[in-house]
Amino acid sequence: MSKLKVHTGRETYCCDFKADENILDVLERNGINIRVGCNALGACGLCIIRVIEGNLNELTANELMFIDKEELSRGMRLACQLQTSEDLTLDVSDNIPESRWKELEVTTQGNLLSAQGVNHPFGVAVDIGTTQIKAMLCNRVTGQEHLSVFGPNPQNVYGADVITRLVKSKDSEHFLNNMNRRVIDAIGEAITELSQRITLNPQHITKVLIVGNTAMLTLLTKKNGDLLLKPEQWNRYIDCLSEETGNWATHWGIDSQAIIDIVPSLGGFIGSDLIAGIEAAGIIQSRECKLFIDVGTNTEIALWDGQTLWVTSCAGGPAFEGSGIGCGMPYDIGSIYGVIITQGHLEFQTVGNITPKGICGSGIVDLIASLLKLKIINSKGNFTSFEQEYLLNFKGSKLRIIKKDIDVIQRAKASIGAGISTLMTNADIHSDELRRVYLTGHFGSGLNINHAQEIGLIPTVNPEIVSLLKNSALVGAAKLLLSEDAREHVSEIQLTTKIINLAQSTDFEERFLEGLFLRPMEVS
Repeated sequence: MSKLKVHTGRETYCCDFKADENILDVLERNGINIRVGCNALGACGLCIIRVIEGNLNELTANELMFIDKEELSRGMRLACQLQTSEDLTLDVSDNIPESRWKELEVTTQGNLLSAQGVNHPFGVAVDIGTTQIKAMLCNRVTGQEHLSVFGPNPQNVYGADVITRLVKSKDSEHFLNNMNRRVIDAIGEAITELSQRITLNPQHITKVLIVGNTAMLTLLTKKNGDLLLKPEQWNRYIDCLSEETGNWATHWGIDSQAIIDIVPSLGGFIGSDLIAGIEAAGIIQSRECKLFIDVGTNTEIALWDGQTLWVTSCAGGPAFEGSGIGCGMPYDIGSIYGVIITQGHLEFQTVGNITPKGICGSGIVDLIASLLKLKIINSKGNFTSFEQEYLLNFKGSKLRIIKKDIDVIQRAKASIGAGISTLMTNADIHSDELRRVYLTGHFGSGLNINHAQEIGLIPTVNPEIVSLLKNSALVGAAKLLLSEDAREHVSEIQLTTKIINLAQSTDFEERFLEGLFLRPMEVS
């Protein structure tokens, strides 16, 4: 057996491993979790670590694609590509996912609807996303939102996308149990954070309502996740509810008799987070044609034609959350969130007005649209000059965008565009019939609508009918938590829904290929 020593920045771990065992597997087996997004295929470049001492296998083609010469000179490698039969010392301190909870800005437009006949008045609404978990503490009597927080979904270490996590959970009960425990613990941490910030006894919390995409709900309940790996199930109801939630309340430290309400998904990958978003936007409360796009790792799309709610989901990927982009990051201090063209040059806006640490979703959209306008790239996403990268020269930043980064965005927006086009064709709706387009997800209120239309992320409609919704799933979950009337809308949404399985769409590939071009979206 060989010895592995790992420095995390806080602690140093020592463990044994077998000769030529995959080093990422060794790290995960010993509870040392670093970022990873592709099930150890070397396709995402997230599991970068520094080798301090040890002889390893030769650099792989995947590593040469993701790691530049300067990083290689410092010993940077991809953990999933490493094997050795000798002792090894690693530094993973720059790749440990953050676990802190942050306050979340939520717009609820006044007090939410209040519950009747409630003694202990507090409840918590939870939205489990692939990348983040969000929670809102509400007073169930007054309908007041007290505080909202968000933090990373700790399952991220098992893969940035839902398919990677589902495959791991299917192949290993150990991984399934770990992912289940992590998300339950994270909800408990969020509840503790909310309670401590307003000095609330968590025993006064008597109800928790949970929404999420279907994959996250199956991992929460350890139920039927394997069905999501079968394309024929993608337009069918997936039972991901659980009757074994009684010990969760005790584990979270809330009222032991608290109601744990998991809102069921619509079917396939269409989760109850979409139901909550539709409730928040009031989509089905009128006969006007409306389009709802929830951009995320698992992008969900709904088209309301006045009678039927046409819905689908597509693999938007985590690109607009900053993952898969060499210098990508979520919206946070130091992220570039906006790009402006001034006299033929680009100026960057960063959160906190500091030296950029990376670029988030809205910044990526702005950047690509701006590079297109300046003819630095063409509609195929190729650089037009000999230089095959663009340096983000701002306040000493060394960030850069390369062709691979642009490719990731092109594939993500092509998938979303194909989903929108397929729904509109099935509903026989033309874009000029749309009266409202709602866009939500990880852009917040900072997305430039014109730029999003110029690269083909959303339909070319009058920008005035496009509304950006922040945290719509969480706001909708709070409404479902507080109001029985709102909770009854779930049944109405379910009855009017028609799920379109893109895997069974004969022209999806053609629509996807058309959507790869960086140009305004063409939908019938």
